[in-house]
Amino acid sequence: MREPHTTPKVSKSTDGMKPTFNAGRLLLISIANIYLSHNFVCVLNLIYIDSVQVYQNCCVKETVLIRQLNFIVENL
Repeated sequence: MREPHTTPKVSKSTDGMKPTFNAGRLLLISIANIYLSHNFVCVLNLIYIDSVQVYQNCCVKETVLIRQLNFIVENL
């Protein structure tokens, strides 16, 4: 026999207010996703174009992008 479906419990803060939305964590996850998808595109370019220069250009752009995003996060 199946057990009845229950909704997951949401943890509440000690003062009884609703839990706050963690925007910082979401931002870091978004940055990680951008980083990983950009790496994937660089590898695809390397496979299809077979040029080391293309990959190096991607890496330079990626480094600049990550530095800019880190600067933004640090200054929030």
